Amino acid sequence: PDLRSPVGYRDKALLELLYASGIRTAELVKLKVADIDVKSNIVHVRQGKGRKDRDVPIPPLAMRWVKEYIEKVRPAFAVRRHVEDGTLWLNYTGGVLDRNRLVEVFKRNRRLAGLDKHVTALTLRHSIASHLLENGMEIRYIQEMLGHDRLSTTQIYSKVTLTGLDKHFRRAHPRE
Repeated sequence: PDLRSPVGYRDKALLELLYASGIRTAELVKLKVADIDVKSNIVHVRQGKGRKDRDVPIPPLAMRWVKEYIEKVRPAFAVRRHVEDGTLWLNYTGGVLDRNRLVEVFKRNRRLAGLDKHVTALTLRHSIASHLLENGMEIRYIQEMLGHDRLSTTQIYSKVTLTGLDKHFRRAHPRE
């Protein structure tokens, strides 16, 4: 994202949060400012899939981007709103950033990054789940973070990558 523009700054915070948390698109666009616990680095997902609430930990780096967006960028967008309902992600005219606008965010930033690959919010959700698994996080915790009811849903991320295999092989093999 172009950090010289307020929209670019919002996009950076949004993308950081999506990757860091693995939350669903529907959960992201429903977030309120009050759902962000900056002190505890937690995002409260309210009424996620299956109408379930959950708390998702966020790394400090991603939370810093979200905090700066809330403090520096969002107020300028919010003054253009007719009704301030605390919606977290706003566009520059003060409107709610919905799923269709989120697609535009990905298209714009994919182009700015020079990526040929199609990247979506779901791509980031799959990526963080796979990366956490490769780095040794237990699949049960990933299940909870992603808000899956069944472990079998989470197990789709357990495909073995060569990088992960090599890393764990070197750590576990008695001759390494």
